[in-house]
Amino acid sequence: MQFSGTGNLTTTGLQIITLQGSGTPTAEGGNIFPITIGATNCSFTVPVVAGSTGNTNINDLDSAWSFTGPTKGFNGPFVDVFDTTVDNTYGVILLGYTQASGDTVVQFGTFFTGQTIQPGTYSSQNFAAFYFTDYRDTAHPAKIYTADFNNQSANTRLTISSYDPATQIITGTFTGTAISTPTNSPVPITNGKFRAKFR
Repeated sequence: MQFSGTGNLTTTGLQIITLQGSGTPTAEGGNIFPITIGATNCSFTVPVVAGSTGNTNINDLDSAWSFTGPTKGFNGPFVDVFDTTVDNTYGVILLGYTQASGDTVVQFGTFFTGQTIQPGTYSSQNFAAFYFTDYRDTAHPAKIYTADFNNQSANTRLTISSYDPATQIITGTFTGTAISTPTNSPVPITNGKFRAKFR
């Protein structure tokens, strides 16, 4: 298993660099990848869990959802995926967490004009919402990124690419901007994707 990429940095300061992964891990555990740039050293860890030969719940995969914030990427499994009706309006909610660190929760979803799941793109400025929350202090969870109709200066767009009523599997992407706490300013949310099964 390896990660690589090429390119040139055209400005100074904090940069987001995306590396493409390839190969197949051969053992479980935390795989540490060292990085050396000039005299600076750092590393990142990729957790590897064993696959299953039986029925695998796709919601339990550490790659069930992922996105990139302004400075780093996040991913994890879903703890719950369900549909709901609020004030006679039908919608879907996806609730996930970061398995590697166990300290953050992601929640996103959308409502529809009808009573069925409808593929399409939905904006946080009306039907959709996106929240990423720090739960290290469970008594006082702190919002990290927020995008909903109360924040018109942010706009995260949730796209439902497909939904199969037979398998109850929903797939899609999300991207745009969200409000960062505590700066209260818009930040980019990119590369968001999900694949989940309704309970």
